[in-house]
Amino acid sequence: MIRKTLLLLLFLTMPVFADDAADAAFQRKDFATARLLYGQARERDRERWLQYSAQIVRCCTALGETDQAVQEFFLICRVDPQTTLYDCIPLPWNPPPRQPGAPSVIEKTAEDVLDPLKNRSPGPAAMLLAAGVLSVSTQQTNRSRGLDLLGKLAQEEAPAAQLAEAMLWKQRLPTLRTVNDLTRLENTLEKIPEPYRAGPYFLLASAANAIGEREKAVLYWMRLPILYPDDKLLVEAAVNEAAVTLEKLGRADQAARIRIDN
Repeated sequence: MIRKTLLLLLFLTMPVFADDAADAAFQRKDFATARLLYGQARERDRERWLQYSAQIVRCCTALGETDQAVQEFFLICRVDPQTTLYDCIPLPWNPPPRQPGAPSVIEKTAEDVLDPLKNRSPGPAAMLLAAGVLSVSTQQTNRSRGLDLLGKLAQEEAPAAQLAEAMLWKQRLPTLRTVNDLTRLENTLEKIPEPYRAGPYFLLASAANAIGEREKAVLYWMRLPILYPDDKLLVEAAVNEAAVTLEKLGRADQAARIRIDN
């Protein structure tokens, strides 16, 4: 009887221990271990499935596993179409180069999300991510579809509308000419909640650099390692862009220092 009681207590407390261990691994930035433990906890504790899934997305993002982060976020949207977890949505703000060819696996997933025969009500977060994924496709048809949908979402409700509009900044970079153009983007960014600004800061820095405001560009890029250190690939890109820009400004020592520090 005592043995059965002990086993029951162990079973009941196991999710708590797993949760604590996963959180501890996440805090010490052991994201591979944290992802594994959150996955195990998710299987045992269905009531907290969404919480654990969001942490898995964050772990994948911190590990630079963008495609896996996208797939995991789509799972969240399938369970909760009206999810408000925009702080961890893995939008492709600075996607790695892809070789032209057939659509990628995540592009096919994005197409399925937007297919009314397969998904009747994907919800704004899923539509935003799908549009973002397609907007950086090497396939012209998919890219156009993604950009068109971002334009439509930008007219909808926040925060999906704000992030959709910011995603479209990439298309506007070649047309920026003056400080006033940059100020308009800055004013738009100020309306976006702070937890969602990592990608917009990256593009705002690119916009500043495009019109010759290099000092301001460096300041915006360097906000990423300070405010959003766990967005691995975006932080690496931001630090590199800041360092390259500092070198062009004749500040090689400072560029070397931020590369070492980050």
